[in-house]
Amino acid sequence: LEASSLKGLPTDVFFWPIMDLQGNTTAIELCPGAAPGEIKPRPPPPAAPKILGGFSLSVSSRLVTIDGLTAKRAERGDGLGAVCFGDGPMQEFSAGAYFEVVVESV
Repeated sequence: LEASSLKGLPTDVFFWPIMDLQGNTTAIELCPGAAPGEIKPRPPPPAAPKILGGFSLSVSSRLVTIDGLTAKRAERGDGLGAVCFGDGPMQEFSAGAYFEVVVESV
């Protein structure tokens, strides 16, 4: 899966990733440290929080379970409730912020 870039986003704030497991996807694995092609990362500013290293264990929707770098939808639910969040902001590159996941099951 590949996402297209968004234009006009502010460059002076940090972006935390949000992943939605509603629909056919039932599990994803986060790939910390992944880079978009040959683009080198920008050094973080001095006051930057810890860069994304996994899923947040303290913030996730009721239908999501976190096991290391894998997030799974526990069951099919009605409505919303299958969203998980990163534990830090995405790595910044010269082309913008980037993170990567692998779809483990559908």
